[in-house]
Amino acid sequence: MSVYKKFSPLDYATVPFNAHKQYTFNSSSAVSNQITVFDTRWTSESISTYSGNSGNNDSINAIKYQQLDHLYYRNFKRDVNNRLGDNHYLKQRRVLYENANILSIPAGLYGHQVKPGSFFLSSSNRKIVDDKNGNLIIEGTNISNYITDPRANVLNIGPVKGFKRYDLNTIEGYLNDTYYRDGEVNPDQVTSYSTPDRSGDEFDDSYYFNILEYKDVTFSEKSLFDFDEFPGINFNGFSSEVRIGHDDKFNYNKGDDFTLMFFLGENEEGDIINSAGVTNYILAKSTTKTIIPTPSEGTAGIKRIQATGSSQPIDIFSEPQYPFEVYLEHADNSPHIFFRRSDGEITTTISASFNTSSTDRTQLPINNQTEDIYITSSLTDSFHQINHGLHGVLDGNNTNVLCFDNIGSSVEFTDGGDDDHPNSVQNGGTGRDIKLDFDMFGMTDGESPIITEIELEFGDYLGHGRVQISGSNNGTTWTSISQEADSLSNIPGRDEYAPDTFQIEPIRLFKFPNLTGFKWYRLRFEENGFNNSSNYDTNTNQFTSIINPITVTDFQINSLKFFEGNRQPHITCRASSSQMQIFVDGILTGTSGSDNSINQTQNTANLYIGNKGGKTNHFTGSLSQINIFNRALTDVQVENHFKSSDGSPYVGNIFYSSGIVAITQPGVEESALATLGLGEMIIGENFIIDPNSEEGKAFVAINQLKFQGSHLIYEHEYQCTLDEYEFTDTLNPSARKIRSHQSADLADFATGSLFRPYITTVGLYNENNELLVVGKLGQPIRTSDETDTTLIVRWDT
Repeated sequence: MSVYKKFSPLDYATVPFNAHKQYTFNSSSAVSNQITVFDTRWTSESISTYSGNSGNNDSINAIKYQQLDHLYYRNFKRDVNNRLGDNHYLKQRRVLYENANILSIPAGLYGHQVKPGSFFLSSSNRKIVDDKNGNLIIEGTNISNYITDPRANVLNIGPVKGFKRYDLNTIEGYLNDTYYRDGEVNPDQVTSYSTPDRSGDEFDDSYYFNILEYKDVTFSEKSLFDFDEFPGINFNGFSSEVRIGHDDKFNYNKGDDFTLMFFLGENEEGDIINSAGVTNYILAKSTTKTIIPTPSEGTAGIKRIQATGSSQPIDIFSEPQYPFEVYLEHADNSPHIFFRRSDGEITTTISASFNTSSTDRTQLPINNQTEDIYITSSLTDSFHQINHGLHGVLDGNNTNVLCFDNIGSSVEFTDGGDDDHPNSVQNGGTGRDIKLDFDMFGMTDGESPIITEIELEFGDYLGHGRVQISGSNNGTTWTSISQEADSLSNIPGRDEYAPDTFQIEPIRLFKFPNLTGFKWYRLRFEENGFNNSSNYDTNTNQFTSIINPITVTDFQINSLKFFEGNRQPHITCRASSSQMQIFVDGILTGTSGSDNSINQTQNTANLYIGNKGGKTNHFTGSLSQINIFNRALTDVQVENHFKSSDGSPYVGNIFYSSGIVAITQPGVEESALATLGLGEMIIGENFIIDPNSEEGKAFVAINQLKFQGSHLIYEHEYQCTLDEYEFTDTLNPSARKIRSHQSADLADFATGSLFRPYITTVGLYNENNELLVVGKLGQPIRTSDETDTTLIVRWDT
């Protein structure tokens, strides 16, 4: 017997929920699942140049860059509601520079969205994760060591979009806001840029949209912390400036905490930044203020042309006090950066020296020596060395390698060296670690080069011990320069640098601050990375293997390169609890002092960048990443803001609901995805290169891509209620005396008062009596004549 019940609206419900599915891909599986990667960049050329042939002419993916900009980034802070992607303007930072790498995940994989906090991307030298707010960070980054609240950054002039003004004579978009001439040559050729004469046209990159006025500046790429390219502003030394009107956000009295920071370098002409006897102002809120006089006050002062009549602003001298001035001046026969503030009567000044050079990154041309007279080691001649002569790995010729066999079983450790070269073991501990000392003074014909980077390429899957680098000018006193992070375990032979325990990255690049040059450089490799399960005998100065007396681990250096070239120095001026300090390249430098002001230092002066009050002391050089914070950054934050170049821990964005990943920070975008990662093709390009070639070695592969797709699923629930008087009979043949549907006589057991029919199947029908859903019960359910019975049917779609 079947019972049909018509549902009311109260009998059914639909409940949506997300089911998260984990995906893990490598290079080949990513390709087979239609995950695509593009290396894109902005161009001043007309987009129509790349739109022909169904987009196949777009060799630089300029169209995809424009799409990314249009949908997610352009004018994001001012038009947040019309930009795609889940966002919170205080928590998600969206910045798009000249280049970007895009990873696109098909909707069939991510579903409703990529689950926040589940994204992971590793290449051969990057591990990138998301922070649940749509930002990408390098794995392990502690964002509390940065200032990430945009409200604290009261002035920010990257300038992020400065790259669009590298070429001032190509039209971007509309000519005179009227004629669309994108990518065409501007008929009105200019040699510098000034803000057009209309108020409110130019803003900084901060949360506050401070109105700027550029005057006679140019823009160009600048090599910052790790030689990554960011836009910078060039000042000509006689008329250039950036002007920001008075704002109380930039006004600080004694006891107020604040921080100023910027990168400082040469302009495109290579002019001297600061000469003896000359004072060049960098950043100052002093000297000049702008007022609008009443008609009775006359028009004394410097007129501004943006308004007419009695509303015309004029520039006049401001109050004698000022919250800060930062300028360059020679002291002790070298350029110094000065930071001072005044209450009009008492002035407090501190200073620090810095290196003004900003030469390009170049590999050091080390002499190709035929003998190892400029290299000493803590190893004796009892080790086996393949291809004798370290000069083979110093000149970039990778055909010769430095390879030590049998490390851990037969190698002895001695003092080494002679009268002309430093001792490799002195001042270096017990001698358990391998040490290599390089006489740069001899290799470079009597120079002490400023080494800013050392690149080491180790043998694949061979342990090398944690690397520590130091320098010396006398062979006795060594200054620590750089070292790898601590190993993952203190167990000898079981750390991140040991073989067969982790897939080590063969290339290590060490970047140093702008230090003075050393005559000798030491590379020290800790024992744990290559001694495996061996004991060190202090009596014989030998490692003895516990497991096997033969070879434990080899130690091999395939390539060793030294680089020189100073990055642009980074300057930080900090006022914290009335204590004034200067940091150069993230290091506390020079003099410090307490603010001696008694009266207020606040004023109503404009903020001038590149000169003093728009009148004198013009700066010759370039500035990039100009920032003012309304709080005192910690020492760690100062260092991290320097090392990240743009002061942010974020390297890009993930747009969860679109499956789009954009890596935008210069440097990271060059190495994380613009690679040979998927197969042997440069992602985003249409040609294949040899992965073993010099070009191929510049690219890195995607090792792993992981994320969880949030698939929206609807749970449908229907309630079917049988009253106690319904479904009291059954048509089941087994309940008939004669087991046939044609028999009308019930069997004896079905005639008693205790008999009740059982429900075995529930079906849902439409109004045309068409079966839509059928549900089989796990076991029959006995009906009741005392209470009603409710059956609930659920299924997911």
